[in-house]
Amino acid sequence: MAETLEKVFSNVPLIAEQLNAGRLKDAFSDVIFLVDDKDGNPFHIKGHKTIMLLRCQSEYFKECFKSEEFQNGEVFLRDTDVNSFRLVLEYIYAGNIDLTETTLETDLEILKLSIC
Repeated sequence: MAETLEKVFSNVPLIAEQLNAGRLKDAFSDVIFLVDDKDGNPFHIKGHKTIMLLRCQSEYFKECFKSEEFQNGEVFLRDTDVNSFRLVLEYIYAGNIDLTETTLETDLEILKLSIC
């Protein structure tokens, strides 16, 4: 039994890596996040409802995905930095992010997004 559990848990990093690779390839995505860039133009980032709901356990996303506005599969994220949102998605999918080369402004934006 212990060996079986060890095998399952040893695959967790691989599973996270595969999820993130799928996200980067837009494989089977069922949600498009429209994130305003600095000029107010929506930037399209694809994702997966199930992953967002399971990993975030966020009431915000639960309500978004149930709303009438979501019927076309799009979630609008206004006043959100595109690069910060990408880093948050990387954390959601891969379980880690590299903040060594981010600015304080980006770090604060990531913190703001993680509270939602």
